[in-house]
Amino acid sequence: MPVSTNKKTARIVGALFLISYAGVFIGSEITGAILGESDYLLNAYPDRAQVVWGVLIELVNDIAVIGIAVMLYPLLRKFSEGVALFYVGLRVLEGAFFMVSKVSSLSIIDLSEKYLAMGCCRRGRP
Repeated sequence: MPVSTNKKTARIVGALFLISYAGVFIGSEITGAILGESDYLLNAYPDRAQVVWGVLIELVNDIAVIGIAVMLYPLLRKFSEGVALFYVGLRVLEGAFFMVSKVSSLSIIDLSEKYLAMGCCRRGRP
């Protein structure tokens, strides 16, 4: 691989790392304002748009994690194809686990709706 291609790959991987961190920090801040509170069941359904947006922004991290591995594969393959495949496999698995955690965050919206429908609590007051 020519040096210019390695530089381009390095820039893309660096950008993906920054995008990954930005996605997880911004998304966590948005969802944490609701899901990180003790009364999250009271607020998750009424503020569902905020939760969904936060989760979608966090998904940027999941995609970037896999993208980093895919971009590094040609470089790592020069040293060891087994290590390169192992790295890609681990990062895909990591991204999949992150995505599953996002689904669980979204399921709290449905749980909150059912909790509020029971009528035992009102928003802002247990």
